[in-house]
Amino acid sequence: MMPQKREDMIAETQAKLIKSARESFAQHGFAESCMDDLTAEAGLTRGALYHHFGGKKGLLKAVIQQIEDEMTTRLSAIKS
Repeated sequence: MMPQKREDMIAETQAKLIKSARESFAQHGFAESCMDDLTAEAGLTRGALYHHFGGKKGLLKAVIQQIEDEMTTRLSAIKS
């Protein structure tokens, strides 16, 4: 089996954190979401969150960007 490329590992880590954050923010709201809980849910550390997103606000920006991208894709499909 080939070792995973660094870029793939980064993308996987970011995807796990964003998924966990989306679920936590939806269930508890941004202010009530605990970084320790969402990183534990993702199977990662708080350090990974800071490394990739700079903190909870950076993670929120990534979540919002992902939702915006999904909405753009859906709107494009409707227009076609």
